[in-house]
Amino acid sequence: MTMVISAKGRPYREDNFRHRFAKAMRQAGLKGLTFHGLRNTMTAMLAEAGCTNPEIKAVTGHVTDQMVQHYLGHARQKERSASAIGKLEKLLDAGRNS
Repeated sequence: MTMVISAKGRPYREDNFRHRFAKAMRQAGLKGLTFHGLRNTMTAMLAEAGCTNPEIKAVTGHVTDQMVQHYLGHARQKERSASAIGKLEKLLDAGRNS
């Protein structure tokens, strides 16, 4: 499937697109970004926003929940951690107010 075409209307070869993407990122002053990394970043951002696996797959094009989980890594951990700390704070606040 062709997702990106050149100004001449032809599909980019993978290596050519990767090179042009890297050049555009450098010109924009964005260091350390790769085309593949954008998919990973989007997956994490969607998870942090509270999106479900089916919602994430609809945006990123992942086919399986296993691949979504692979890319999520710390994003879901961060979400669980924030939830746990919120519960602890409620417990501590309830203890102070009683």
